[in-house]
Amino acid sequence: PANLAATDQTTDTPTNNFATLNPLVPITNTQSEGNLKTSTAVGNAIPSTIGVSSGKWYAEVFFVSGTHCRIGITNLAGVGELHGFAAGNSWVKVNGSSFYHDSTQISSQGQAITSGDIVMIAVDIDAGKIWWGKNGTWDDNASGTGVPATGAYPTYTGDTGISNGGEIFFAVASGSGTLVFEANFGNPSFAISSGNADANDYGNFEYAVPSGYYALCTKNLAEFG
Repeated sequence: PANLAATDQTTDTPTNNFATLNPLVPITNTQSEGNLKTSTAVGNAIPSTIGVSSGKWYAEVFFVSGTHCRIGITNLAGVGELHGFAAGNSWVKVNGSSFYHDSTQISSQGQAITSGDIVMIAVDIDAGKIWWGKNGTWDDNASGTGVPATGAYPTYTGDTGISNGGEIFFAVASGSGTLVFEANFGNPSFAISSGNADANDYGNFEYAVPSGYYALCTKNLAEFG
């Protein structure tokens, strides 16, 4: 084969599909790389194709370019509103080391995100908790660093918009101008230097998957989602 890189190949099979970014959402984003790369206009949010209602899930997002990113989770009512933080619909990390629930800033601590960073996201649906990190180090909104098992992070338990609002989706959005993201739900479109799989041996991630968390694919969804 010619001009075929490892990132041009997929590990999807007829019995196991990984999530991508959803190209059917009616917004003005431009998709490429098998719907894993998106050029996102200001105010627009694009979710994963697979949503979850239980279990623990891990994903990575390569922030390619831009100046005001939003990376986190939403229910479908929040699609297109991740920029506006519609009530009850989203939990996001903004590039300037801030965590928001809708329009409310929960914390100003943590690591700032700049272009070239790989952002890690771990979501525990059952406990209603979410963690972010970047480039291999987890944030902790109390002490600066932590891990999903112990870090003190915002919870969304009791939030009717998220915990009672149907399935939860990973999502990315722009807060200013056009931003470019590449999502990795276990089948990356960007080069990985140190492949890491989950405990079921699914996925290919840059950083270690936290213990008990899983890639967003149909095999894991059937078991945990």
